[in-house]
Order: sequence, then C-alpha cells, then structure tokens
Amino acid sequence: MVLNGCTLDHNSTIYEGSAVYSEGSTVATVPTIVFGFLCGNSGVNQGYWIGGMFNNPSPQTNSFVADCGQDCNNNGANDVSEIAQGVVRDCNGNQIPDGCDIANGTPDCNLNSIPDSCDVVSGVGADCNGNQVLDSCEIGSGVGDCDSDGILDACEISTGQAQDCNHNQRPDNCDLAAGGFDCDGDSIIDSCEIAAGTEADCNSNVQLDDCEMAAGLPDCNVNNIPDVCEIAADPSKDSDNDGTLDSCDVVSGVGADCNGNQVL
Repeated sequence: MVLNGCTLDHNSTIYEGSAVYSEGSTVATVPTIVFGFLCGNSGVNQGYWIGGMFNNPSPQTNSFVADCGQDCNNNGANDVSEIAQGVVRDCNGNQIPDGCDIANGTPDCNLNSIPDSCDVVSGVGADCNGNQVLDSCEIGSGVGDCDSDGILDACEISTGQAQDCNHNQRPDNCDLAAGGFDCDGDSIIDSCEIAAGTEADCNSNVQLDDCEMAAGLPDCNVNNIPDVCEIAADPSKDSDNDGTLDSCDVVSGVGADCNGNQVL
C-alpha cells in the first residue's frame, strides 16, 4: 500500500508519537508514505510502524511541521505540503504558493504566473534598471526601446552600449535613423560635433560649415570659412556691401584695388 500525498494532522498518541500503524505488517507489506504532510501532531516521532519498530518516512518525500499552516488558495490542501510535493510553485521560498503571492499583489506583469522577481533571478526576464519591473513590460507600456532590441534605451546609454551625444535620452543611432542631422555622413549628429568643437558652425545655424559650403554657400577665397562669416566678423572686408569679399571682387574683376590693400 502506498499513501501518496496524504495530510496527517493533529493526532495525539500516547506511545511513540503520531504514526500510521498497520497491525501485523511486515517490512514487505507495511504501507509506504510518500509526499505526505504531517503537521500539528504530538510526540517526537511521526511516521509508520513495521513489526513493532518505528520507521520514519524519507525526509526527501515527506514534510513534518509543528504548525499545519495555511491554505491560501482554498483547495483543501496545505500550502507547505503542496509546495513540498511540487504541486504548486514557490519560486521565492517564502512558503506561500506563487499563485497566492500574485493574487495578493506580487507583480507578475507578463502574466506567466511567476512573480517578476523570480523571472529576473532565473534569467527568464531582465530588469536592467533595477526597478523591479521586467524590461519587457516597461517596453510594452511605452518606455523607450527605439531600436526594438528588447533593451531599454536608458540602460543601453548608461552602460555604454549606445551613445547619446546630445543627452536627449535617446540613442544616437535612433536619432540618425529618424532623420537627425548628419550632413557629412560620419554617423555623428551634427549638433554634437559642433558642441565638441570638432566641426565649425560659424553662423550658429546648427549646420556644419563644410556641408553648407558643399551645398553652395560661398567661400570665394577657398579658406574653408563661409564668406558671410568672414564679413560678419569684419564688415570692412566687404566695403561695397555686395555680400562678396572685396578680395574676391578684385580677383574676379568686379572691383579695383589700385593700391593692393584688399579694399576696393
């Protein structure tokens, strides 16, 4: 006989404690208790008898506790017993079935019947910012993952996986993909190059001078400075106010400079 998954509770015996006794049993015929739950019983020994000798069930397959505890899911079975038998999961080891934890407010944002904290510990889900909310759930609720790689933008930036040179909390590659200015095609946002001083923007229009000149902004003396910036810095370089440097007017024959002082 096998007694499987039985709960033996609140027994009070005079001799040897709370036990299952099979009169006349032999070693070969004695009932076997597996996945049993013995709770609230008196006496030191709990188990079954074989031919007058007390035998304790295997601690690997049976649970012995003083307090019978709770039945949080109201299914008629003790929670600790169900956990010990593997009938219900208790991923965080708090002796409360995960289903009850979740029913009482423990987060399970991805609705997989496993507390989010356990998903993180087991590696099923990530929580890169440590806010106890699975990244997948944050992304699902609208938190940024502009490149759709399953990693929060903020985490990619904070760990150096992605650059955010303009500090807008959005990876540069997403800004560029969305049309962020990169007129010279070097995969660096123009405004960041200007701020870093690696590219010039003499007229402060947040466009690289090189790109503006390549697109036709005059640089008549080919010194890689737009004429408008040279004139703005020194109006005397365009004495006739025609928007062209006097030196270029002279070279082109538009104006004369008889004394060679670069002034018409």
